[in-house]
Amino acid sequence: MLAGLVLLLACGAAHAAINFVAASTNIANASSISLSSPTGTCTGALMLAVVASRGGASVTAPLGWSTALSPQTVDAGVLTVAMFYRVRAAGDAASFSFSLSSSERVAGTLLAFSGVDSAAPVLSALGTVAGASTSSPSATGFSTTVANAMLVAVFAQSNGNNSMTPPTGMAEASDIGTTAGSKGVTLESAFVLQASPAPTGSKAASSSGSALSVAALIALRPASTPTYNLSGSVFEDVNYGGADGRSKATALAGGGSARPNARVELYSVSGSNATYSAATTTDASGNYSFTVSSASTWAVRVVSSSVLASRTGAS
Repeated sequence: MLAGLVLLLACGAAHAAINFVAASTNIANASSISLSSPTGTCTGALMLAVVASRGGASVTAPLGWSTALSPQTVDAGVLTVAMFYRVRAAGDAASFSFSLSSSERVAGTLLAFSGVDSAAPVLSALGTVAGASTSSPSATGFSTTVANAMLVAVFAQSNGNNSMTPPTGMAEASDIGTTAGSKGVTLESAFVLQASPAPTGSKAASSSGSALSVAALIALRPASTPTYNLSGSVFEDVNYGGADGRSKATALAGGGSARPNARVELYSVSGSNATYSAATTTDASGNYSFTVSSASTWAVRVVSSSVLASRTGAS
């Protein structure tokens, strides 16, 4: 009798793509700012809050939010940017209030992304402060280490009448200004998916006017999708006694042998239908292995013409 052993084991992870959901914005001249959960933000989505304020006020996030990047301040508190994140949970409020240590002109945006690793969402984060006025605020880049990282660039300027356009190759998520000219603040955010691990390069926005600026670049880590190892062996049990057969170890101890170079085909099964997926050949020990992306129903077939039994008339 020719027999096979099949095991399905979790063996690693692949990284799925992150998707931008939506953004909300708000401005205030107060000691707090409320940011609404963007339309379409579902439970499990990552919410990234960015608060840019004048006057050097410190920003405190609501309970349950974590720091995405330490506060970035230019020119002794003329402009400060704080960034926080939270994975949206069932029962979360529709909006979140961020408090300031003093009443200031402030702009904020809340960005929502799906497909982010909920346990460790921030892969890398780096802030860049420009102490001289510029109309091209630039965020210093870094290297990503995983596939399908989402890059989020943020730019703030110490002029509330400016407007900005995103860096080349990035999509704009939000652009908001408080007005009030040199006493206000403008905030821009943009994003792009980086498919392969690589240097990001710097990201520069373009502004309608020059001002002191703070820029930041954050890479979000994609959620891991488990992969599975489907493996087994092809061997001959010369003393097969019927029923479900015996283990490979028992068969080999009883005079059986492994079957190398046997063709094994993999099929995905749905109801009564089986669809061919892949094929491989067994190694010198009769072992084979497939990597699959779901723990659904799979079937393997040993091609009879690729392996013969040693007993006469057997198969």
